[in-house]
Amino acid sequence: MSTEIKAMTTSQVSNFINTQRMIGSFIKMAKINTVSDESKAETNEIPSTKSQIELAHILQDDLKQISGLVEIDVDKNAVVTATFPSNVQGTNIPTVGLLAHLDIADDVPTDNIQPTIHENYQGGDLKLGHGTVIPASDLIEHIGEDIITTDGRTLLGADDKAGIAEIVEVLTVYSEHPELQRPNIKIAFTPDEEISRGCDFFDIQKFGADAAYTIDGSKPGEIENETFNAHMVKITFSGKDVHPGYAKGKMVNSLRALADFIARLPRDEAPETTSGRQGYIHPISIEDKSVSKSTLTMIVRDFDYEGSLNRIERIKQIAKEVEKLNMGCSIEVNVKEQYRNMKEAIDKKPEVVEYAKQGIQDSGLQVIDKPIRGGTDGSRLSLRGLPTPNLGAGGQNFHSLREFVTAQDMKKCATVIINTLSAWVRNLKK
Repeated sequence: MSTEIKAMTTSQVSNFINTQRMIGSFIKMAKINTVSDESKAETNEIPSTKSQIELAHILQDDLKQISGLVEIDVDKNAVVTATFPSNVQGTNIPTVGLLAHLDIADDVPTDNIQPTIHENYQGGDLKLGHGTVIPASDLIEHIGEDIITTDGRTLLGADDKAGIAEIVEVLTVYSEHPELQRPNIKIAFTPDEEISRGCDFFDIQKFGADAAYTIDGSKPGEIENETFNAHMVKITFSGKDVHPGYAKGKMVNSLRALADFIARLPRDEAPETTSGRQGYIHPISIEDKSVSKSTLTMIVRDFDYEGSLNRIERIKQIAKEVEKLNMGCSIEVNVKEQYRNMKEAIDKKPEVVEYAKQGIQDSGLQVIDKPIRGGTDGSRLSLRGLPTPNLGAGGQNFHSLREFVTAQDMKKCATVIINTLSAWVRNLKK
């Protein structure tokens, strides 16, 4: 028989959340440029940037101010962990993890981030400055809300500092309101998620959670328990450089071969032409860029693992075709698996999704159950044995100058976290 624990009303839980305090915490973190360094993705150097270590220690100090929080630690890889013991009597009390990542993406500039609050937005395009505009169509659901952006020059970093701020606020609420019953809570703030390295040395056994949630999604109400299978592909084109005045019959231009390769990629399998459960092949950067040598980096994504392998085989076939077209050019294809679809692992512990859905509904929100067209630390953690779906953190337009989050959505996301943890307690068996 279930314990006699009832879900608090949405207004009760929401009233416990100090939105101004949470936004202040977010803005303080957003100003710290914790961009991760893709060039160190192949090394054992984690975190890849010193600024992540700086933020980790700031968070450690902040967590020490929360009464009741114990085992607060920052390890050598800048993973911040802490424990909030349950206040529920009994045995077999579950331990639930909450995770968010310290780093931000490098898709747009990240120097001198200046968060700006646009209070009581009343519609229309939102002009941030420096030519950056968030169109009204992106903001139609946020009339009357307080929208946080940058000044238009940089990334905001709501991915995932909004998630960190929400977790810290939830812990503070539990400290201030001991009447809120909770399971054992473990938290972790991890580095280098954006370069798929954050959980390389994450000690799941030491963490000790039965299940966990990354707070790294977008809209409040989202529950994401399925991700792409992800591969990184590096293709090296080796040519031969001679003086262009005497190049006939001798020069082999690697850049022309690279251009021929890209031209043969299927246009209907690109990020800009796909959605939902459709996979893609995506060229993301060119290195070296000389006649004698150039390197193309691509990512391949598909919800079906065999689909990913088929796309990789297609890439290899295109490379052979381009080699024949550019006689004398050598093309080498190197493939690295980044992560796999986490759904199969999460399905083995269905309550981790069911209790999140209960928490979302208890928060007065509609459940948005959808696959992630990207990845989270939860992808790898789930496949390593810790079921970790993803919950919304409120941010939108991630990885762009138009990134934003609203104070109201952050409050909703924090409410969902509390109600989800309450669902774990409410479903305990005597």
